[in-house]
Amino acid sequence: MSREAYLPDASAAWVVEDSTRAEHPMELIHREGFFEAVFPGHQEVFAYWLKKAHPDGSSALFHDSYSFLPTLTEYDLYLFNGGNHHQIYEKLGAHHSIVNGVGGVQFAVWAPSARSVSVIGTSTDGTAGTMPCACSAPPVSGRSSSGHERGGAV
Repeated sequence: MSREAYLPDASAAWVVEDSTRAEHPMELIHREGFFEAVFPGHQEVFAYWLKKAHPDGSSALFHDSYSFLPTLTEYDLYLFNGGNHHQIYEKLGAHHSIVNGVGGVQFAVWAPSARSVSVIGTSTDGTAGTMPCACSAPPVSGRSSSGHERGGAV
């Protein structure tokens, strides 16, 4: 298992396990700010935070949107793909929610032909790609089988 993060303003980054507060350094894998930490012993998803150091010496500890499991379930996708999800408006779009005690905004969109989807706003300084969304269904030919993308901001 690995964790990746795009942190263009960070000089260093760590994955911090929620249960133990153990800090695992992330390797800078691309100079533009892509970091990665590999966890060979972990098979299951675990709760974690991200920590980043800024060039001025300050640091920030924050939730990673991808540390939360999708709330668009396989059953939701089954109903949607069959044309029978009559409350899909409750799942698609941006919705304030609390997941595992953490408040934030969950975002899901049906975008079957999109090459990429990003959430852009004040939390990303208006920069596309800072908060890319992930496919919530298994890819088919490089795309989500249903065209759903998910993301979030905490």
